[in-house]
Amino acid sequence: MKFFTSPENYETYPQAKLHTQWPGTGADGDPVYDQFKKSLIPLTTNFVGQENALRAGGCELLSLLGEKAFLISHSLGSRSPLLLSNDCPEYIAGSINLEAATSPFWSYAEGLGGYAGSPWGLTNTPVTYDPPVSDPSELESESVDEETLAHRNCYLQVEPARKLPQINKVPYLLLTGEASVHITYDHCVIDFLKQAGGKPEWIKLADWGIKGNGHFLHVEKNNMQISGIVDA
Repeated sequence: MKFFTSPENYETYPQAKLHTQWPGTGADGDPVYDQFKKSLIPLTTNFVGQENALRAGGCELLSLLGEKAFLISHSLGSRSPLLLSNDCPEYIAGSINLEAATSPFWSYAEGLGGYAGSPWGLTNTPVTYDPPVSDPSELESESVDEETLAHRNCYLQVEPARKLPQINKVPYLLLTGEASVHITYDHCVIDFLKQAGGKPEWIKLADWGIKGNGHFLHVEKNNMQISGIVDA
């Protein structure tokens, strides 16, 4: 977690030195950090089980609201709006994602490299493609662009790319902090959705004058400035 809360102390990517907004040292022994860390336990690594559990009742819950809902997510939680957008877009007004941990086909390591992930593109469980896909092995991907620490390469579909007709029915917004490791690869989520026929929007907070944020931007010192953008 310290790589998210005090990345300026490690500088595993160039933008890390810009981090200024964590309320404390971001390290063990700091009361803010210690309390924050406790809130994240337990943290499952059974992503398939987690996604299936959400899908078992997520759309039914949304159907009870009586009006379309805006779904706001962060990090690993950003798979949930994608899955619900796929399964029941009629209940969703928009998908607002804070630093979505949905990098297509890949999980990035500290430094360069990484390992394969999200076999269905952005998720671990099936979503609707056009032309249809019965097994994720049918989704061919390739590395795009040169990889640097400041700007990572993406894994996108081999053209002609299949579309995501259900997910594309829901407006999609991604927000990324200036000093977060996500600023090095969130462009891949946007590129993947565009390639799949979507019209996602990407807000880089620094472009809006909101500086110094890391990955947990919603609990950082300037979080009310960020909430103003989300409300808008």
